[in-house]
Amino acid sequence: MTTEKRKPIVLIVGHASSALAAQLAAKLLPQADLERVVVSTDPQDVEAIEAGSMVFLTGVDDGTLVPTCERALARDLEPILVVDALRPLQTTPEAAKDFTSTLGHLVEKRVQTTVSAQVPGLVKMSRLMHYSYPKADSTTTLLVVIDSGTADAAVLTIERARAPFKDMLSFPGGFLDPHLESLPGCSSREAFEETHLEVPPEALELVDVRSNPERDERGHVIDHGYLWRVPAGMRAKVLAAIKAGDDAKADSTRFTRVATLLAAGESHQPGKASGSRVLAFDHMDLLLEAQKRYALVPPRSLFRRLAHRLGRYLLSL
Repeated sequence: MTTEKRKPIVLIVGHASSALAAQLAAKLLPQADLERVVVSTDPQDVEAIEAGSMVFLTGVDDGTLVPTCERALARDLEPILVVDALRPLQTTPEAAKDFTSTLGHLVEKRVQTTVSAQVPGLVKMSRLMHYSYPKADSTTTLLVVIDSGTADAAVLTIERARAPFKDMLSFPGGFLDPHLESLPGCSSREAFEETHLEVPPEALELVDVRSNPERDERGHVIDHGYLWRVPAGMRAKVLAAIKAGDDAKADSTRFTRVATLLAAGESHQPGKASGSRVLAFDHMDLLLEAQKRYALVPPRSLFRRLAHRLGRYLLSL
């Protein structure tokens, strides 16, 4: 057994008595490893923990969770949030929402998350992994469409501020925060972070799932495409709200006509990369599927636009 495996396991239980902390340790951790467990109800104890140790954070957050994680990271510890064994001090809906936001903030700082059922397996591993075999990542991509079903239908787009596909047109989206949110919740959060638009998760419609192993150069990423057809009564509010945010180039957030995108990508073959790519990743596949299923632009209107383009091409010969 390696030295790394034998480092202490630390369980910090916020806002609890020593007796309750010991009970939680016995419940979460394998009996064979209990002699290695340091159970604490004082977040300040992270200052004395051996570098490289796993630190599981549980219990009630009385405002010390964020600074405890930050101190742990600064000391080269491995803080892990046991999300189903954590809760805010207050039990109001507002407090629960703020607490979820706090957990998301910590995830952005590369703090790991897990659930109680995975803790016994984690403490037996020689390095921090949740599974013995590779797992695909999950992302969501969102089509926000105004004037759906008309020739003027338009979809919310951004220009990507960073690789992959830097400077290319795309739809808002991003990675799921495991243990913290649902796929629709992820889609709503990413839309707000990238465009400042508040999208109700319950209004989203699942359009497709794209899982080609080569669709994302960062690894095997499974994307879930969602659609929000903006109600006519919310159109003005949506147009006034959009503004480039995280991952979007400054002043690049806008509504682009669906017919224009479809016409520009008329030679696109779903599932295949194109040398004249119009949208980042495989976002054109998502748009084509949404058009097929929901007729975002009336087929007759789209046909007229394509016929017009063909006529101009023939006249140029």
